[in-house]
Amino acid sequence: MKFCIENHINQIPIALGKIHSFTTSYVPVQEDLHFLKIVLDEALSNIIKYAYPNNETKLIELETKLENNQIIIQITDDGRPFNPLTEFNFKPISNPKNPDEGGMGIHLMKNLVDRLEYQFVANKNVLIIKKTITKV
Repeated sequence: MKFCIENHINQIPIALGKIHSFTTSYVPVQEDLHFLKIVLDEALSNIIKYAYPNNETKLIELETKLENNQIIIQITDDGRPFNPLTEFNFKPISNPKNPDEGGMGIHLMKNLVDRLEYQFVANKNVLIIKKTITKV
């Protein structure tokens, strides 16, 4: 399944709904679906907040597929180059009431799925999320 959303925060629930509809029939364990939702929400939030500093409206492309017992979600954007796998190192939160930005979301992303991959191809960021489906 392939679709696009605009780079606005209000588009994230639309993307989550479409991905949920696709994955529900393939992913029998609710925890796996929940983890995918968290990772997708975080990835899209980061793209929307940081990839387009001029607040211009652009499209973010999402593609979801099932391959070798894995859900694979590819997110492509033409925003500012940003590799989430190398740019941030997790810093523990020193004050939970006022957390600093410091890679907590990226840390979660790395730990909730089996694999994250990043490429910068043809002036586009490509983030690939892979989650193995838990068998029941």
